[in-house]
Amino acid sequence: MDFLTILWYVIAYTAYNALFELFNKWMLEVYRPRADLALHEGMQKELYEKARQLDQSCYDDPTFYNDFIWAIREADSRTARMQVDLSLFLNRIISTFAIFGVLVTMDWIVAVALLALVVSGTVINFILNKINYRIRTYTFPQIIVSCIHRRHSARRSK
Repeated sequence: MDFLTILWYVIAYTAYNALFELFNKWMLEVYRPRADLALHEGMQKELYEKARQLDQSCYDDPTFYNDFIWAIREADSRTARMQVDLSLFLNRIISTFAIFGVLVTMDWIVAVALLALVVSGTVINFILNKINYRIRTYTFPQIIVSCIHRRHSARRSK
């Protein structure tokens, strides 16, 4: 590779990073506060409308009331977290394609090898997550039941 080609890659990468940082600053300082406020107002209005439409007897049920209050409290933090997760996901996808594009132009064999490693790693993580989920859902309820039985039998013996 000659000097101009390398210089072009460095300039393109620097421009990409600069644009990405500008976008992140705009997202954090301008867009996100406005979007959070709009989401908060919209969700609170929706929850208020649902509360108005419900029968009064629903509020006499403690389980329903606790779930409804929990939903009101969790609504803001969940949507804020979803926004962060979505922006991180898009960030990673765009960065991956940009880096893969640069690798393909430099050496396509290395790019294909890295792509195969990423895909195989993703598939393996997906399978391991499914196995771990099955193990947790199988053993966790049994642990809770045994803990309840121990506490109940300990109270009986007193």
